[in-house]
Amino acid sequence: KQNKMDFKCRFITIDET
Repeated sequence: KQNKMDFKCRFITIDET
């Protein structure tokens, strides 16, 4: 399962926005 990766990816995306 990619729970941590998903969270990191979402966090990075929000931070990049």
